[in-house]
Amino acid sequence: MNVSERLTLLRQEMMINGLDFYLVPSIDAHNSEYVPACWERRAWISGFDGSAGEVLVTLDHAYLWTDGRYFLQAEQQLDSQHYSMMKQIGFVPEVNKWLSENAEGKCLGVDPRVISTGKAKAFMELLKKCKGEFISLEENLVDKCKVKLGESLTLPSSEAFALDIKYTGQTRTERLDWLRGRLADKKVDAIALNALDEIAWLFNIRGADVDFNPLVISYALVSADEICLFVDAHKINAELKIELKAASVSLYAYEDFGKHLSDLKGKVWLDPKTANYWMESKLVGEAYFEASPIV
Repeated sequence: MNVSERLTLLRQEMMINGLDFYLVPSIDAHNSEYVPACWERRAWISGFDGSAGEVLVTLDHAYLWTDGRYFLQAEQQLDSQHYSMMKQIGFVPEVNKWLSENAEGKCLGVDPRVISTGKAKAFMELLKKCKGEFISLEENLVDKCKVKLGESLTLPSSEAFALDIKYTGQTRTERLDWLRGRLADKKVDAIALNALDEIAWLFNIRGADVDFNPLVISYALVSADEICLFVDAHKINAELKIELKAASVSLYAYEDFGKHLSDLKGKVWLDPKTANYWMESKLVGEAYFEASPIV
C-alpha cells in the first residue's frame, strides 16, 4: 500500500472541508470492534491492521494511538516517515489529551457515524475550550479517497438466517414484547438500535457479514406502534421474511434508517456508549440516554 498517496488524498479532502485534523477510529457505524473490509478505514489509511487503534491525521503528520497488545505490531506496520505511534495506557485512546495540548484554534473533523454520542460531546467541549471547532461531516473522507482510487465500498451480502428456539430459549415475539415493556417502564416512545449483537439477539437472526462474527449489518427501531428492521432486502430470504412478518416486523432498506429517525416523534432511547452521534443528530424529538436494556 502507498500510505503517502492515501494521506495526500485525505489531506486534500481535509483542506476542502477546512479541517486541521481528521479522526479515523477503528469502529464502524455499529460500534463494532471487528468490521467488514469495506469499513476498515483506520487500517486503510495507516497500514496498521490490529483490531484496536485510532488515527488522527493532521495536515503535515499522522498519529496512531493503540494499546500494549499492539505496540510491536504497530511499530512494524507503520511508516515512521508519516506516522508516530502513541503508546496509550489501558484500552482507551488518548486523543483528547493530545488535542487539549495541540488544538488551539484548530478544526477537528469526523464522520458522525463512527463516534459515539458521548465521545462527540467530549470533543465538542474540548474544542470549545481550545477556541477550536468540532465539525461533523456527512460523508466519510476516507471513503471518498477510496472511491477516487477506484476501490469498492460495497457492503457484504451474506444471507441472514433464523436461529432456532432451542438455541435462543425465546421467540422473537417474546423478546420484542419484553423490549416494548421496558419502553413503557421508562416512559419512552421508541428505542433506536445500531449494535449488531443486540439486533441479532432481539430478532433471533444471524449472518456472516463480519468475519468470525455471526452478525447481519442492520439497524432497528422499536416503538409501541411499529417494529422496523433496516437491512438489505436480498439478505432476507422468503422463509425468514414470512417469520419476521408473523412477528409484526416491517422490513426497510438499510439506507432508510436515517429518514425514519428524522420522522420519529417523542422521546427516543439511545445507548450513549453504542449509539453514534449521527443517530442523535437525526432526531427531531427528545433523546433519552441510558444503557441499552439488551445486554
